[in-house]
Amino acid sequence: MTAVSLRTGAWYADVEVRLDLPDSWQSLVYRPELPRPVTTREIRARRDGPEGDGLRQLAASARRPVVLVDDLTRPTPAASVLPALLALLADATGARVTVIVATGSHAAPTQAGLGPIPFS
Repeated sequence: MTAVSLRTGAWYADVEVRLDLPDSWQSLVYRPELPRPVTTREIRARRDGPEGDGLRQLAASARRPVVLVDDLTRPTPAASVLPALLALLADATGARVTVIVATGSHAAPTQAGLGPIPFS
């Protein structure tokens, strides 16, 4: 038998699984090449730079801003971007911001499943 190790869960509850395959099988494992994660400093620089101007302008006219994010089973860096976005909205509007977690067909997340709630 030939053993192949695969990672499951991708970005959420990632676990390594070992599969034993017959020696007669020819197998290849392809792994994606991922860019390095964006740092908090880079996110803030974009928010505070010209890239954030359009969002600030749009937010300035909002009375009840709402932000829609996906849950932790998706690879988007919502937990990294959300604090910077909430700060921008708070500065631009002075209003409370509602955050909605869009789970699609997934079950509603538990508080633990949402992770730490980022406020800054």
